[in-house]
Amino acid sequence: MGVIKKGPREGGKVALTFDDGPDPLYTPLLLECLARFQARATFFVLASKAERYPELIKAMIREGHEVGSHGMKHFPVFLRGYQGARREISQSISLISALAGRPLRFYRPPWGRFNGRVLRASQELGVDIVLWSLDSADWLWGINPEVVVRRLRRASAGDIILCHDGSFIPHRSLVILKALPEVLAWFATQSLKAVTLSEMLEGR
Repeated sequence: MGVIKKGPREGGKVALTFDDGPDPLYTPLLLECLARFQARATFFVLASKAERYPELIKAMIREGHEVGSHGMKHFPVFLRGYQGARREISQSISLISALAGRPLRFYRPPWGRFNGRVLRASQELGVDIVLWSLDSADWLWGINPEVVVRRLRRASAGDIILCHDGSFIPHRSLVILKALPEVLAWFATQSLKAVTLSEMLEGR
């Protein structure tokens, strides 16, 4: 259907995905952490933020990560008509791909909510909708890093993991930054490799 929620179990790969960025404070720290553990991720960025912080998009690409679209401004795209949904997705893809210097393969609608109009528009634009199979819950108000670590220790090969590197509430991004080193160290003990979505789905 053009909707991806989970990857193949073979290969020992997991896909960390980060929504709502880039953020000038948290994204560079997150990139440093990923580099330290030789992990790669996919960033579903908001086009309005990408336009504001193009150097962070270039840093993501330079360091081997992947960039996808999360829309223009985190608007609930499923509330738009077909033409409005298509325009929203198309504009975000065009802007982000120009900054990244490469075409985009993936789109994640805000909150993961979509309908037939959004699905049709994404298919016509040549991008797959990506949801997730494991939620870090870093977006919950009042959650602490220990809870995020426990949740992500449920990960197994093929999981697409939802995290955030940007937020309207800064606390959320701070939580994943504190949890991520322990999570990545645990991945290593389980022979799980954090890769981009394209790497996980290679050949499929």
